[in-house]
Amino acid sequence: MSARILSAIVAVILAIGNAMAADNKVHSVKGTSTFYAEPSHSLVDAKRFALEQARIAALASEFGTTVTQDVYQRDVVSGRTESTYFNLLNDTEVNGEWIADSGEPEYEIGHDSNGCFVVTCTVKGTARRISNESVDFNAIALRNGNEPRFGDTRFHPDDELKLYVRVPVDGYLLVYLVDDSRTAYSLLPYTNSSDGVIRLRRDHDYVFFDTAKADPAFGVPDELVMTLDGNRPTEANQLYVLFSPEPFNKAVDRSSDGLTPRTLPEADFHKWLAKVRKRDAKMGVKTMVLTIEDNK
Repeated sequence: MSARILSAIVAVILAIGNAMAADNKVHSVKGTSTFYAEPSHSLVDAKRFALEQARIAALASEFGTTVTQDVYQRDVVSGRTESTYFNLLNDTEVNGEWIADSGEPEYEIGHDSNGCFVVTCTVKGTARRISNESVDFNAIALRNGNEPRFGDTRFHPDDELKLYVRVPVDGYLLVYLVDDSRTAYSLLPYTNSSDGVIRLRRDHDYVFFDTAKADPAFGVPDELVMTLDGNRPTEANQLYVLFSPEPFNKAVDRSSDGLTPRTLPEADFHKWLAKVRKRDAKMGVKTMVLTIEDNK
């Protein structure tokens, strides 16, 4: 008798308030979390993890969580003896999605007895209950390459940043990057484009910021090189990839010196992001934290 695996799924809903159905109402939320870093974590890493945990805590408090249990049964024959083993795997997900920050996160930074960072983060923002309307799509930051196998979120100065995108339905795309100076850069559409948004076709592989795989319909591609400002050994940038099957307009921004993308203040970017996501329940957003570390 060969071994076989049977899987059973049990969903347990742990809700706060009325969780009978998903809604598109936008909620003001607040969360606090403390992250205990490992020796290998930099302060940038510790602050990033603390912020992620604080956002999750805010979502869980407002919308509750869903616990999924996967029960695996395996029958194993050894000699003349047959045994049955059961394994239980729990997975917990929050029932809400983060829309945008309201103001800047607040951090308290300390150290444990081993000198590792202990970072407490408090963050306020807007969020809504997860619905089945938002589009799931694929977006991968690429380092020094134009294929998904070059996917990475850790960069060094002078590394090239490219972006792979694949969507399941026809729709519209915008891409922004927020750096440590609290400035939001409009990366897509390209700086020479007169279009306010990029139109994508479903089930097509797109690579942006790369001349070899440029789509002529989007104009001449900008080529992005990662840099470090000042004497800081590391910094973290947040990349926002927005996609929706419904048309939407980009944020009001300003042109720069022609060598850098168009910009707007981070606060204005988050206000715009909250507004467009409130209006469009089908919009999907992928957020990636791109770290730049000095390689000297």
